[in-house]
Amino acid sequence: MVIIVFVEIVSVPCFNPSKERLTMSLNAKELDQLEDLLSRMDNTQMRGRVWKAYVKKCITPAVEACIVDDKGDVFLAHRKDDEFEGYTFPGTVINDWENLAKARIRLMTNPNNEIALSSMTPLKPIGYIEAPRGNGPEDNPTRNTLSLLHVARYKGVFPRQKDAGFYKFGDLPSDTLGTHRFLLRYFERYMRTGQPILGE
Repeated sequence: MVIIVFVEIVSVPCFNPSKERLTMSLNAKELDQLEDLLSRMDNTQMRGRVWKAYVKKCITPAVEACIVDDKGDVFLAHRKDDEFEGYTFPGTVINDWENLAKARIRLMTNPNNEIALSSMTPLKPIGYIEAPRGNGPEDNPTRNTLSLLHVARYKGVFPRQKDAGFYKFGDLPSDTLGTHRFLLRYFERYMRTGQPILGE
C-alpha cells in the first residue's frame, strides 16, 4: 500500500526575538495589490501604523528649523506623540503632494507652533545632512531622514512657557531627542563659522 501525503506550504509572518517583523519578498499579485492600494489611498490615511511602515522603506526629506535668539540660544519645545517624546526644534517631513517651499510655509504657519512667527526672520537654508535610522543614542529609531537645515532669528523676549524655551547649545534638556542633538551640533557649528553644511 502506498500512502501519498500532500504538504501545503503556507507563508506566515516571521518575527525575530525583538518582535519586529522580518522582511520577505512579495509575489507578483501582492506587488500589484500594493501598487493599487498606494495609488488609491487618501493622503489623510498616511499616518499611524501605515506611516511607520512606509518610512521604514525610504528616506524621508525633512525641513529642520533652528531658531536662535539674540544670545545665540536655540529654541526647543517638548513633543509627545506616537512616534517621539522629548525636546525638539521645529521640523516637518515634506509630503508627496507639496514641494520644499510649501513645506516650509506649512511648518512656519502651523497654528500649534509654540513660537510667534511675527517675531522671527524668514527661514534661511544652510545645507543638508543625513540623519540615519538606528538604535544608537543619536540615531533616529524610526526612519532615515535627509534633513534640510534652516536657521531663523527670533527678535524680542520669548514669553516663559512650561514646555518650550531657548536653551544653550551646550546645556540642552536631558530628554532632547538624540537625532536632534546630532543635528544641533551642525547647527551650532554653522552659527560659529557661517560655513554651509553639505552632507558630511
